[in-house]
Amino acid sequence: MRKPYEMPLSERLSSCANPRAVPALTKAKSMKDRREMRKIIDALAALGGQEAADYLSFVADAHEDEEIRNMAKAALARLKSRPSVKSASP
Repeated sequence: MRKPYEMPLSERLSSCANPRAVPALTKAKSMKDRREMRKIIDALAALGGQEAADYLSFVADAHEDEEIRNMAKAALARLKSRPSVKSASP
């Protein structure tokens, strides 16, 4: 098992299951790295909250990479299916 300091930031933040981690995840240095974006998108979907939904909606609509847009759309759908989250703008 990896120690927390050996894990990428996105994994450490998502494992804490605290919505306060959302701002750190949304300030990714590179939105072009598919592997890192997948981790960030999945973490945001798991953490939930309006800020996560807004970010996923933005990525789903505006990212230049179709694969990342599709990942964000799928994550947003998972997030919206949870009863505690208000839907973000499409």
